[in-house]
Amino acid sequence: MTENNYSLPRKKVLIVDTNIENNAVLESCFSSKNEFAVTGVFQSPQLAMSNPLENFPDLALIGIDIPNGINYCKMLRKQSPSIMIIALVSSLDANVENSLRQSGAIECLTRGASHDQIERAIQTANSVRDSALCSIIGIGGIKEGIGTTLQTAVIGDFIGRKLAGKVLLMDLDFHNADLSFTLGIPNHKTIQDLLANDNFLDFGVLQGFIVKNDRGFSIIPAAQDRGPQYVSDIAIVSLITVLGNFFEVILIDLPAYPFSGLSGITDICDRIIINTGETANHLKSVVWAATSEFKTIPENFMQKLLFTSWCENPAIKGEIARHLPLCHFLPKPAEIKFSDPAFTINDSAAFSQLRAALSNLFDSVPSLSLVNIDAEAIPTSTWFAKLGNYLRGK
Repeated sequence: MTENNYSLPRKKVLIVDTNIENNAVLESCFSSKNEFAVTGVFQSPQLAMSNPLENFPDLALIGIDIPNGINYCKMLRKQSPSIMIIALVSSLDANVENSLRQSGAIECLTRGASHDQIERAIQTANSVRDSALCSIIGIGGIKEGIGTTLQTAVIGDFIGRKLAGKVLLMDLDFHNADLSFTLGIPNHKTIQDLLANDNFLDFGVLQGFIVKNDRGFSIIPAAQDRGPQYVSDIAIVSLITVLGNFFEVILIDLPAYPFSGLSGITDICDRIIINTGETANHLKSVVWAATSEFKTIPENFMQKLLFTSWCENPAIKGEIARHLPLCHFLPKPAEIKFSDPAFTINDSAAFSQLRAALSNLFDSVPSLSLVNIDAEAIPTSTWFAKLGNYLRGK
């Protein structure tokens, strides 16, 4: 690779893929440009890891359909949240969107792409380079009636203060669909109405269903008991995939475990918080899950699970901790009044212990550790302009 005279720092490029011919094309394309310097080309993540680079790359092109490709992308993201990742794939099939979501890649290229296609991918990646990696967090209960909707509202309020304009709440608990009611927000337009529209990703349609809130978060409400009639799991994943480009945190209010009919959504969640409840009856479900159900689920799914509880009874609390040693016990909030637009848990001393517990909880969520809580809020006009340009393909 020839050094060229170039006054600005050159962006360091890493290529990791099994296709030797395509790797050579990519290396040639980037090496011919003054602004890039290819610092490593490897045929597998294992080889890349066994040959540590002197400088961490700014841009990585990774085969996400090769062994350990997605996990390697996640590793790179954890080490450097600002890295640009372009996914390399053999074909654009139905599984690509989910793989992109899991890998954190912000653009993809098919192997054998032309130089023009490669340049367009780089331009697209650069256009969203400053966007944070979205954290997708599902929140459900070990059974119905646990209080997970309240927990979703509390977490949304807490994070919304720190990331004003960058947090979205979605209600996918169609049986209850009471998240908007809990927050005192009208649900005149719901996610079911949105997804029933053939053009549900069109900007002119989508913006009418996102309800902004003075607490710093937005919400897409749901209608009770209507979901199973015509809501598509695949359509919801597509919607979340698009919205993940414009929000830094998406909190999803899920139905009770095992989240029936929403496997596609739980697959793309970075973490799933399960509220274990607080009563003796709830404890029975905890014991059943810990001693049988959780022993049968895949390890990669189990690793996503994080447990919380409002329990204050010492005996029950001890039993929950015995079966789920890493459970986070949150102080049960009293006098929650989200129906009052001025209410927030962020200002009152009465919620100081709850805020401290939530901070500790988020220390256990690696994806949320990527969120820059000191970043300035995105002006609403800028957010919608950005979303509109994306959906229009600009």
